[in-house]
Amino acid sequence: MGSQMTTDEATVKGKKGRAVRLTQKAVMDLAPDPARRIRVWDAGVPGLGVVVHPSGKKSYFVDYRTKTDKTQRRQTLGSAASMTLDDARPAARKLMGEVADRKDPMAARRVSEKRVALSDFWKIYRRDFTEVHKKPTSLETDRIMFEKHVEPVLGRHDVRAIERGDVQRLHASMHERPIAANRTFALLSHMMTMAVDWKYRTAIEGNPCKGVRRYDEADRQRDRYLSPDELSRLWAALGTLEREPRFVRQPAIEAIRLLIFTGCRRGEILNLRWEHVDLDGACLNLPDSKSGRKKVVLNRQALKVLNDIKRKREGWVFPGEVEGQPVQEIKKAWAAACKLAEIEGLRVHDLRHSFATIGVGVKASLPMLGKLLGHKPGSKMTARYSHVDDSPWRVVSEAIGDEMDSIISGAKVVTMNPEP
Repeated sequence: MGSQMTTDEATVKGKKGRAVRLTQKAVMDLAPDPARRIRVWDAGVPGLGVVVHPSGKKSYFVDYRTKTDKTQRRQTLGSAASMTLDDARPAARKLMGEVADRKDPMAARRVSEKRVALSDFWKIYRRDFTEVHKKPTSLETDRIMFEKHVEPVLGRHDVRAIERGDVQRLHASMHERPIAANRTFALLSHMMTMAVDWKYRTAIEGNPCKGVRRYDEADRQRDRYLSPDELSRLWAALGTLEREPRFVRQPAIEAIRLLIFTGCRRGEILNLRWEHVDLDGACLNLPDSKSGRKKVVLNRQALKVLNDIKRKREGWVFPGEVEGQPVQEIKKAWAAACKLAEIEGLRVHDLRHSFATIGVGVKASLPMLGKLLGHKPGSKMTARYSHVDDSPWRVVSEAIGDEMDSIISGAKVVTMNPEP
């Protein structure tokens, strides 16, 4: 980039050819010329200017002359859509300071510049961050979010060319799924933070996600749990499905039953191995749950589910169809059970909500419920219980199990449509 004006450029100056004192409003009000680029210099900082392209895009730049060979250079600072005049001025002063120290910022930038498409940067990010710092389930969640939402829109963009407007449009395109939009935005934002740290974006370019407003989730969180009548119908439906093995596999039914009586996460149960099960001690010793190592106390009802399984098989508690693998998914069994029980809008994860809700009903304290559900201590009140033996939580777990048992004991037999 040279310093000479071309025929498709126009320069704007004040009286007697001097630069003008720019303001943020003045920059925003600059109108494009469809025939040529327009450059306006700032009187406040020597060399600093803003260019308006025929398309309407605006960028800040700095003109400087090297101290060694007196070469005239023009360094772009960033888009006016993602940085303000107040951001551009200190960045320009810093650059001019480097020039005064006989450095050539533009030459140094060319040496360290890394051009990479976002799709390729995702592979780097996954290898060097996600696979190192996240659990496999979180890694898979990130992969799905990137491939489903981010890659189709921004995958081909140069990492350095992504601007705040690009991020805003992606976020807005998911407005009907605000929680998913926020999770996707959080992933992209962290990727851009690492892009700056790893020199795929300059510090001046920064994180284009900064300043993008997330959706309010306070009134959008799902608060769904089983009513006593629904729990009774669901249990009856599971019994009916068990007697009709042609519809769904037995391990999936048993996994749902254990989820009901433990309040565990789906992945914790589906990936359960017999070496993690202590039937004599009435507990599960999970080596790697979402919150780290976790002990799950088992009430009588959960123990019965496991004892019935133990008499049938060894290996994975819930073996899958592929030899040597656990059950991968229980969607089919869950959908069949809900349909049979005439229950709508219920997720497998809502079984945790139901477990906690019944816990509240039997007067369990929040710290006790947090312990049972495997939440990380969220307060000093919760943390103070972390060293105590599990007997109080076992009492609560038994009370929850007994309450569920009293509900489902009156479950009526549900008949199925004989058609597969």
